[in-house]
Amino acid sequence: MPGAEVEARIGDVVHFRGRVVVLHEPMQLFWAVDPIGERRIIDFHEFAVRIVTEVESAEGAA
Repeated sequence: MPGAEVEARIGDVVHFRGRVVVLHEPMQLFWAVDPIGERRIIDFHEFAVRIVTEVESAEGAA
């Protein structure tokens, strides 16, 4: 999963979108960095996380 672009959501609201830099499986969380350099800890218990495909990324940029 490191290097993957992900979205972290609560319900239908995206709270964070960025690239995974470090995965810490024992604690079920990871660190990710968004396009402007903000680094966040994302907890799988708090957020619904999904990997964003390259196609979705390109469509979002258009």
